[in-house]
Amino acid sequence: MRALSNIFVRTVFGAVYVLLILVPFLLQSEWLFAIVFSFIAFTAVVEFNKLTSINRTRPLRTILDGIIAVWMLLNGMLVAKGMYLPEVWLPLVVYLLYTLLKSLFSDKDAELPNIGNSLMMLTYIGVPIFLTAYLSYQKLPTGEYVFMGSRIIAVFLIVWIADSAAYLSGMAFGKHPLWPALSPKKTIEGLVGGVAFAAIVASLFPIFFPSVYGAYTWYSCTIYGLLVSLMSVLGDLFESMLKRRAGVKDSGHLIPGHGGILDRIDSYLMALPTAFILYLLAHTC
Repeated sequence: MRALSNIFVRTVFGAVYVLLILVPFLLQSEWLFAIVFSFIAFTAVVEFNKLTSINRTRPLRTILDGIIAVWMLLNGMLVAKGMYLPEVWLPLVVYLLYTLLKSLFSDKDAELPNIGNSLMMLTYIGVPIFLTAYLSYQKLPTGEYVFMGSRIIAVFLIVWIADSAAYLSGMAFGKHPLWPALSPKKTIEGLVGGVAFAAIVASLFPIFFPSVYGAYTWYSCTIYGLLVSLMSVLGDLFESMLKRRAGVKDSGHLIPGHGGILDRIDSYLMALPTAFILYLLAHTC
């Protein structure tokens, strides 16, 4: 009975999370997007700081880290609209200088790891959050920038399908552990099943998302899905490493049955930069 209750809770809150992600794009609401993903960015940074022990005794500095992540999201929206103003990068420069100077003039041994972890936070969370905003816009032939989010939905779709298919494949056929030290339940069979199914779904993107992928062939989208889903697995394993080092099961307890926000977006954080690189290669080669 308890197992059924846990499955019900996990299913309900999983559906709520998916709706939270999709609704801003389906409604094409920039303001709702900014609110939802600002919350996700800020919460992910707080959870990351707890996992890596950054500023655990300095809540105001953790808040500053979260604000910078939110700023990167908002800045991504500005850059996507063609607003390449040099001054919009000023908060990031000030933040980096503050972090460097704080480390330089501090006598505490913890400051050097703090600066490394802060820079990793910018790379691990800040860059994907910026790209989320940047890739949510599409430039029309008229020169107008339209908030659509098809590229972001496609990446989330690959991540979710790869994760679900990997779970089901692992349950049905899993025999060989993928990386026992980091994630004992993951299997090679689950990895193959998840990546393969995600690649198959991605091959249909020219049909599902013609405005973005209509010009691509089905086999190029298959390769796209293959690479993005593989990187999503690495993102999952990377967060598992952080949790293992921190000695915790979940990054937080915000989503019942699922853990924290970082537990839900860990795969996406590595999948999206991969998708962006492939997008650049497709437009430059």
